[in-house]
Amino acid sequence: MRTIVFSFIISFVCIAGFSQKKENVIKIDSTKTLYELIVIDPGFDSWYELKKSPANYKMEEYYKHWNQRYSIEWNILFRRGDKNVDSDIDYRIDIDYGFEFQHKLYFYFKFWEEKNKRQLITTR
Repeated sequence: MRTIVFSFIISFVCIAGFSQKKENVIKIDSTKTLYELIVIDPGFDSWYELKKSPANYKMEEYYKHWNQRYSIEWNILFRRGDKNVDSDIDYRIDIDYGFEFQHKLYFYFKFWEEKNKRQLITTR
């Protein structure tokens, strides 16, 4: 079993554990080809439940595309020392994470933007 843990600061993201109360963590648990995204961030689960209506689902490629862009921007913020980003994301476009994973990761980025009142991707 391979585990990749993404950690976040306050209220995401290299192979790491978490121990501080203020950190936000996304954990990717993969068993064979099954990936599960576990987000440990206060408020995310209830926020996600309100936003994840199947009526609004897009194709998996849509989420994959945006997750790649979000991950790149996230990593740029990390390298610049942004206080809200404490590690980088090892997101790989060539891995089939599955729809649920892609959907949840995309919505985590949206949650982060809303929570921090800023856009990760400034041009759309």
